[in-house]
Amino acid sequence: MDDGTCPHCGGPNPIGAVQCQWCAGAIPLPPPPPLNFLGPSALDEPLPESEDSEGSGFSTLRIVFAVILLVFFLGAIAFSASNQPSSSTSTTYPINNGPDTVNVTQVVVNVPTNACNLKGITPGAFSVPAGTIYPMGWWLPWAGGALPCSVTSVISDTSGFSVAGGFPVNVTSGQTLLLFTISTPASYSGVLTLTVL
Repeated sequence: MDDGTCPHCGGPNPIGAVQCQWCAGAIPLPPPPPLNFLGPSALDEPLPESEDSEGSGFSTLRIVFAVILLVFFLGAIAFSASNQPSSSTSTTYPINNGPDTVNVTQVVVNVPTNACNLKGITPGAFSVPAGTIYPMGWWLPWAGGALPCSVTSVISDTSGFSVAGGFPVNVTSGQTLLLFTISTPASYSGVLTLTVL
């Protein structure tokens, strides 16, 4: 998968992202392109006959060159494999209990006006280091809501969290992205309540 689509929630992400900006699930990196070091070259041409050495020195050089390329190729594969993120079936961060960690065990969304049909949304949970700016967002209108619709603001009802985004968002066609960020406090563990108007 090299287009940035999350295999867990299907959300779009930048190409090369290793973590989904919507559900925080791991996005596997695409395999590296095949290396083609041994393409056609001057080494493939027949060796000229030598009266005294009969080409043995040049043959040894070819073998040494091939071994160096093989070692380089195997090293590149090992490096690529060691830098692949491990896949996860979870769509949330693991819960950490350190003093500088923000553990949001559940995100509750209140939508008193049912803006863009968001009343039934269930965003999940996350755990991040303290002071993180955590991205969230939804495709609007949610679950086949009527058009046009708008979201004028998203507000945190939980002390210590703040929300920033380009509000209002006026939706006149399907699949409009509502994207915003949540700034987290120094430490927290519990429910985060958001109000969408």
